[in-house]
Amino acid sequence: MMEGDSEDSARKTSGYFSDDRIAHIWDAERRFGMLFAKTLNLKEVAWDVYLLFA
Repeated sequence: MMEGDSEDSARKTSGYFSDDRIAHIWDAERRFGMLFAKTLNLKEVAWDVYLLFA
């Protein structure tokens, strides 16, 4: 989503938050981002989104 983003950099930074309940997803084609944008009624691709379920 930003200049320099890559699967490798996503892998490295995914270690910042580690818990079995957390999912880290690398979406090179922005498919998930577009689906979340539609679901969340956003005008642009959703990225750096944190969704909490209780």
